[in-house]
Amino acid sequence: MEPFSAHNIELAGQERTIPGDDRLLVEFPLSRSMFRTVSALVGAPGDGATGARPRLVDIGCLEGGYTVAFARMGFDAVGIEARATNIAKCRYVAERLDLPNLEFHQADARDIEAYGPFEVAFCCGLLYHLDQPTAFLEALGRSTRRLLVLDTHYASEKLPTRPDLADHLTELTEHEGKLGRWYEEFPEGTPFEDMERHVWSSYGNHRSFWIEKKHLLQTILDVGFDNVYEQFDYLRGITEDPWMEEQGRGLFVAVKTV
Repeated sequence: MEPFSAHNIELAGQERTIPGDDRLLVEFPLSRSMFRTVSALVGAPGDGATGARPRLVDIGCLEGGYTVAFARMGFDAVGIEARATNIAKCRYVAERLDLPNLEFHQADARDIEAYGPFEVAFCCGLLYHLDQPTAFLEALGRSTRRLLVLDTHYASEKLPTRPDLADHLTELTEHEGKLGRWYEEFPEGTPFEDMERHVWSSYGNHRSFWIEKKHLLQTILDVGFDNVYEQFDYLRGITEDPWMEEQGRGLFVAVKTV
């Protein structure tokens, strides 16, 4: 198994998936913000002793760190991950934890409806890797009963100030009836096995479509969520932190109330 590249998870006996890293995934400001949102809007289910646990899906779960955190909060947590390299790490983690409410499936995120429905959909760092993000959001709308937490890049009139992002983005254009920008993940014609090795990139598509922010917000409403919010408390300071300008990225919360 390859070393963990992103998710430092505490296992049994104080073992960590990234030895020598003092900071766990659950301790990052973004992680804490997302956990607060889920707890505030759905509650912390606890051990499930008083009834069935609500189901939560972590879509494109990478190495499983967030899925584990939600299982520890008391959700029936389901991690969906396409890459064999990543799912091997997820299963390594699951084998070392006594969490019967934790499960992982090797599957394409586009097939999310086959595993639903879910009370909560958690989608962190995935949407901007898809070439048909609107179709994916429609599937999320059909399979999510209550809450969507979405951390994603989006397009805007201005390019992100990070050159490694801006250099791969096209001019604003229309796709799936939405305004946005194409982002080149791999040169066209890259063999699948080469794409498979890049664990932080798209899966099966050489370019992805970043939806323009207003179109993204409208799409979330259109697929069935009654309320859409943007969350900012993960920033070091809303007026000082350049994160949003550098990344062209935001944390969005969508709730179904009817």
